Amino acid sequence: MNKNMKQVKAAKAKAEEEALNRILYWVAGGAVLEFLLLLLNRYWCHYGPKTLQLRLVLEKVIPVAGWIALAAAAGGAWLWVRSAREKKSVTLPIILCLMMLGIGGGCLAAKFFGEPGILLMCFLVLAVAVLAILYYLYQREFFLLSCQGAVVLIGLWVCNRGLGGGKAVFCYLYVIGAVLALLALAVLCRKLQAGNGVLEWREEKRRILPKEVNYTFLYGGTVVSLAVLVCTLLALPIMVLCAVEVAWLFVTAVYYTVKLM
Repeated sequence: MNKNMKQVKAAKAKAEEEALNRILYWVAGGAVLEFLLLLLNRYWCHYGPKTLQLRLVLEKVIPVAGWIALAAAAGGAWLWVRSAREKKSVTLPIILCLMMLGIGGGCLAAKFFGEPGILLMCFLVLAVAVLAILYYLYQREFFLLSCQGAVVLIGLWVCNRGLGGGKAVFCYLYVIGAVLALLALAVLCRKLQAGNGVLEWREEKRRILPKEVNYTFLYGGTVVSLAVLVCTLLALPIMVLCAVEVAWLFVTAVYYTVKLM
């Protein structure tokens, strides 16, 4: 009995160490991308007479670098899928894919949208890093709720910057895409609830959520997120809507933190 307990504790400690290492990878990668994006924002949008020559060089280099980085990200995604199918380590393909995706997205955002596009990429990188930390530290259902909240908060920021202006069409497109994504997540949750947390994909059954999941929170999060997005298009105050979404996330965070204790 004592030997079994020691084995269980050793396995748990090993799993926790692996999770901590992965969190460090995400934090380090996010910090590097944030630094590169802020550096790009400095010399692309806030250049002066002394850095004008560099700005002219960047005008030619940034678009090319963006497309090359996206091509590298596609290659990394292919390696990711291939390694997963062959049951090999996917750490390096994931790092390559996401780093190149961040660099490519930042370059093209700077080219086509200027400073707002770069700031949006900064928020996206920060959101992905935080979600990765929550994925390893919290329950899977709270991770899904946090994804809903991230989609809504980014949408509020986008609409606050562009709704009513010349780029309002991008705000509407984002809201429509976010609504479809939230509805797709609700359908996925319904399938998981019917399968007791198990999802069947290509004749393989995979456990996505544990059996004791409270699906009420997941459905409630979908309703709150959809309501906030719809109210955004109705020109309700952005700060009020942001406060509603943050308050909902705070309530869920407290609930799932207590469950961890």
